[in-house]
Amino acid sequence: MTMTPDIVNDASRLINDATTWLYFIIPATAGLFFAYHAWMKSMSDSDPAEIKSRNLAMKRSVLWGVVALAANAIVDLVFSYFK
Repeated sequence: MTMTPDIVNDASRLINDATTWLYFIIPATAGLFFAYHAWMKSMSDSDPAEIKSRNLAMKRSVLWGVVALAANAIVDLVFSYFK
């Protein structure tokens, strides 16, 4: 019977803890970016170029938040295989 080295167990726990934290940090950050761009859009004085720019930034913040969560889920899935 072979024993797993402590460094492997510790690294596995670190990755597990980090991905768990990221499940909370990523949506909060994406939400803050979305709120910031929505606020800046509301202060744009009806400038069509500024509104278009802020709408695009709001869409991108949601899109990249979803991409980051998906990437985190893939990493979590891969490392759950090795548990």
